[in-house]
Amino acid sequence: MNFNINTELPPSLAEGYFYRALFLLEEDRDEEALQDLNRTIELNPLNEHAYLERGKLLVSMDKEEDALLDFNTCIKLNPSNAEAYAARGFYFELKCKEEEALKEYSKALELKPDDVGTLTDRADLLNNMGKKHEAYLDYLKILELQPRNVYMYHTTALILYSMGYYEASKKILATAAERFPFFKNPYQEECETKN
Repeated sequence: MNFNINTELPPSLAEGYFYRALFLLEEDRDEEALQDLNRTIELNPLNEHAYLERGKLLVSMDKEEDALLDFNTCIKLNPSNAEAYAARGFYFELKCKEEEALKEYSKALELKPDDVGTLTDRADLLNNMGKKHEAYLDYLKILELQPRNVYMYHTTALILYSMGYYEASKKILATAAERFPFFKNPYQEECETKN
């Protein structure tokens, strides 16, 4: 389907501009997508999703302050929009406001507890803040939700190791090695090189 930016949509079709903007975002045509998101909001200022998408786009364009206004508007229009809280958390993380970011990620997870992306963002933030036990609990939940996520086995093992739980870390890695034959268990490799 050809969504040529020169195709003029009737002003009453705010949704048309919105969906074309989503397509343009996928095509990395950010400036054109921004125009369509602006037009969507002009025509329908109650479209929470347009504010959210424009906010995420503005973050990628290094216009964080404008993005924050859009995230706030989205949340004002729909206080149950978990993705908007997660996006605002990312904004605060970019600004090195860790406590605010943590609060936003946690609110997003109250609304949508099984969102793996937000769980990962919060776990990584907690880990960076030195709150390793809390991070471990989030990583563990991700493993429950995605038992085939090889990366998360490794990450969970690393955090256990960093907390001094060496045997538990070895168990996690051994489980990964059993489930995924291509997975290299660093403990096993260490033993093999010593022998």
